[in-house]
Amino acid sequence: MMEFHFDCFFGLKKIDTGIVFFVPFIGIIILSILIALLSSVFRRLKCKMYFFHSLLYGLVFTFVLGSPIMLVLLFITDRNGVKLAYCWLTFFVGMEIFAFINNNQITKFFTDWSKMLNIKGNKKNN
Repeated sequence: MMEFHFDCFFGLKKIDTGIVFFVPFIGIIILSILIALLSSVFRRLKCKMYFFHSLLYGLVFTFVLGSPIMLVLLFITDRNGVKLAYCWLTFFVGMEIFAFINNNQITKFFTDWSKMLNIKGNKKNN
């Protein structure tokens, strides 16, 4: 049986630090766009949006909060791409779990803020 080592990330023993930063950024943006398009299709079919909302919240939180943290880790650590990839993965999984658990509160927060800022969505004025 093979042992688990932090020197190898899914079979890769060495990862360039540039790849560790640019691929997750681009991946998060592309996934957000794809999930938003897919959720618009399901919204027209009158399906529940809990899963799509929580995925989008997790991606946005990972992008907004994870980017500065990963930049700090890049300059503080020894610039090992494998360890930084594990940090990205851990942060992403943590944000997704947080978004799944707190989806209703996050949605209510954004709804309340949009009401406070008087942003009119898809509601028609009668």
